[in-house]
Amino acid sequence: MLALNLGSGKAYSVRAVVDAVERVTRLQVPVLVTERRPGDPPILVADPTLARHTIGFAPRFSDLDTIVATAWRSRAERVHG
Repeated sequence: MLALNLGSGKAYSVRAVVDAVERVTRLQVPVLVTERRPGDPPILVADPTLARHTIGFAPRFSDLDTIVATAWRSRAERVHG
């Protein structure tokens, strides 16, 4: 079995993702700010290098607002048909 990271190779903070979701959806995201949980890494980034070399993967979208917008549209299509 082959496991590959499919991502853009860019890091985004949780705050940046929440801000992008609010910008794109025009909805407020309820947020509870707390300390990082024990064991949580300070940063996670999906490195797509192996996927690129193995299966020719290249992310179609790299900016956060576009990623959120395409995910939001996809969800709306599934929910509303």
